[in-house]
Amino acid sequence: MGVMNPGSEPPPLPLKRLRRRLYLQVIALAAAAALVGVTALLLQYRTALQRELHHLAYVARSRAKLIEAVARFDAQFRADDIKRGGAAGTLSQLFPGRDRPEGWGQSGGIIIGRKLGDQLVLLIPHRRDSHLPRRTLWADHPTGPVKEALQGRSGSGRHRNRAGTQVLAAWEPVALPGMDLGLVARIDLAEIRAPFVRTGGMVALISLLLIGVFSITVRRLGEPAVVGALKAERKFRRLFEQSPLPLFETSLAGDILAVNKAGLRMTGSAWEDLEGKNVLDFYAEPKQREDFAARLRENGEVHGFEATLVDPDGSHLVCSLSSALTDGEKDEVPTIQTVAIDITERAKLQDERDWAARTHEALARVGGALIDPEATPGLAADLILDAAVILTGCEHGFVSSIDPATGANVGHTMTPMMESACLVDGEFRVIRLMPAEDGTYPSLWGHALNTGEGFFTNTPGIHRAAMGVPEGHIGLQNFLTVPSMVGEKAVGQIALANKSGGFADRDLEAVQQLAALYTTALIQRRNRDLLEESEGRFRNLFEWAPVPYQSLDEGGRFLAVNERWLDFFGYKKADLADKYFEDFVPPAEKASFQARFAQFLETGEITGMEFRVRAKGGKDRLVSLSGRVSHDRSGGFSRTHCLLFDVTEVKRLEAQLLEISERERKNAGEMLHETVGQEISGVAMFASALAKDLKDSGETGFAFEAGRIEELATQTAGRVRNLAHHLFPVHLKDFGFRTGLEALARQSSRYPDITLEVSPGGEEPNLSADTSIQLYRLVQEAVRNALRHSEGSTVRVSMEIRNGELTVVVEDDGRGFDPDAVREEGLGLGLMRHRATSLGASFSIVSQPGQGTRVECRLRYPGEDKGNG
Repeated sequence: MGVMNPGSEPPPLPLKRLRRRLYLQVIALAAAAALVGVTALLLQYRTALQRELHHLAYVARSRAKLIEAVARFDAQFRADDIKRGGAAGTLSQLFPGRDRPEGWGQSGGIIIGRKLGDQLVLLIPHRRDSHLPRRTLWADHPTGPVKEALQGRSGSGRHRNRAGTQVLAAWEPVALPGMDLGLVARIDLAEIRAPFVRTGGMVALISLLLIGVFSITVRRLGEPAVVGALKAERKFRRLFEQSPLPLFETSLAGDILAVNKAGLRMTGSAWEDLEGKNVLDFYAEPKQREDFAARLRENGEVHGFEATLVDPDGSHLVCSLSSALTDGEKDEVPTIQTVAIDITERAKLQDERDWAARTHEALARVGGALIDPEATPGLAADLILDAAVILTGCEHGFVSSIDPATGANVGHTMTPMMESACLVDGEFRVIRLMPAEDGTYPSLWGHALNTGEGFFTNTPGIHRAAMGVPEGHIGLQNFLTVPSMVGEKAVGQIALANKSGGFADRDLEAVQQLAALYTTALIQRRNRDLLEESEGRFRNLFEWAPVPYQSLDEGGRFLAVNERWLDFFGYKKADLADKYFEDFVPPAEKASFQARFAQFLETGEITGMEFRVRAKGGKDRLVSLSGRVSHDRSGGFSRTHCLLFDVTEVKRLEAQLLEISERERKNAGEMLHETVGQEISGVAMFASALAKDLKDSGETGFAFEAGRIEELATQTAGRVRNLAHHLFPVHLKDFGFRTGLEALARQSSRYPDITLEVSPGGEEPNLSADTSIQLYRLVQEAVRNALRHSEGSTVRVSMEIRNGELTVVVEDDGRGFDPDAVREEGLGLGLMRHRATSLGASFSIVSQPGQGTRVECRLRYPGEDKGNG
């Protein structure tokens, strides 16, 4: 066949040649149609499988992240509302039934499994697998998606389930508080394949039907007349011309012999543009042309060969080529017939999908490596650069970080560019680019750091930030860089150069995503460095603090102590294994300590709790404990933090001060009572006698003055006696504590609007002199506060001995007050507490505005008298 202008009339042909040509055309067209149909169907089937796998992977990841997010929310805000526990509650919210997302057909769905001991439990099984056991032994369960996910791996692919059905599945691990799950999204492969199988059968049937019809037609021609043969020739020529598939016929050398209308439309050319041209000149890549020719020579045909062709106008087409060699007879020359299908858009879409898949895979791989706590900035930079090379195809570049101290842009990577082409030697192979005096970075590499935005240029020489190539560096054909930003501050940089073919928008997009990961890695590393520095600083503060520190669990067991604590008690840390703090409290005080420690746990804070502890060697010390309770994120108990203060010497000195004070008060009282009081009483007696003598002698005026002196002396003597009794109640020494309480009633005479009621109980408590006076002073201060400040009508003082305790209570029906809102010094509360502590007694004040006040002191009785502490 010679070169033919499509649409021209062919010359008459001999009948034999016509018949042979008809047969060849019938077979070629039918085969081409069937081949194209099958090829298109296979391509569509392959695309459908890939799309379904991507969809399943997306569903698995998104559902896993959703479960984890809801679990975190439930753990923080709703754990108390979920009766079955946080993890079960989360699943009950997200999967009320067997989950089958809409649009998955009849076999799609979600499976969630959990490893429980040596068993694999399906929490939410697939509905079509409901006949399978919900629990199986882990060792007996075949390797599959659920088991892969429970082992912490993500993935997707084909799989045969326990029922023997082939499925497409994607799996993802799910981490819940206290429970690890495996999530699988799946669909039967048969359901995806079914429409393609039906379509393939129809294509095959139609192809066979066409071949049969055309074969019968050719046979019936028999020995037709030349006119009939020519009509058939025209008919098949029209079929060639009007075929919706682009058809080409070329010589063995590649010269274009014929092109149908669909081929002209696909190439956007006229016949005159293609006539006389060689099809091999239209290949964009010589290697593709060579591969196509080799396969055609070897097999005589080529099917589904993808090649990039260049149109006469310079545009690129991606085509799927199916070609076959025709056998020439006698006067015929063998030719190559080709069906070309334009798959440019599909190739672009597939390329975008492949690029997106590579990007996601690279980001996931890099992200997983960067979260390793041991990842150094150098390792992070190497991983980022490797990923950038894979995604962009650019082999030259560097990854750097900004030194926060100097502002230097410090490179962490070496590339082949620096190993061969770059002439920079020695120590300068470590890239360290300094900012200018104004803090900005010079040249093209610094532009992104200055602006905070990534960019690329395929004409770097004319870029506004270009400053030429420094001596010893290679020239730039193109350049791409993205800064790593924290807010408006650059912390690092990814830079690439000299990519073959230049950079594109998607290269910038990929590197921007890598920069975000790199920023996270830099922040994580810097935060870790700061944390380690802070932890070291606080560790030193904890270990070498001058005050003993201890941390206890809810049962009072030791979690941590510092060096000062060990020095104070004389133990080593190894001695505290499985020990409780109450083990260091003397037996006589354990019950009281346990009650007060329980109150500490309930209130969450305590200040100045005083009790005795026993150090190594049996030495008892009096300590004051102040502490707080820390809580976890859910508000539950975490641990206690307590400081211990040795108040043994302080209490001893305070007791001595009280003793000295009481002794001085006693001396002053005795002096007033025995000396001053007697002398004033003598003055009163002398004035009385003088008044009588003056009256008898008729000096009535002087007698009246002498009477006034007697009256004033008597009053003064009474006040001196009261003051002496206040300074030292001699009745305590002579008659005991019970009698001392009764004597308090007489003090209310100065407050006629208030009734003082004293109920001292039935027996005199057996108390030492020191204990009596300290307890009396406490009650005396409480009574004085009530009389002066309560503004009530009645003050009651009571004493009771019960269950080994002496309890003294002072209460009034006055206005009350808020104990937390007043200064203890103003009402003498601190002194009362101190007196109670010195006696080893408990002391409490209960009061509210408008509801009176109750002061209570409880002293162990009978028992060891603490005396002066």
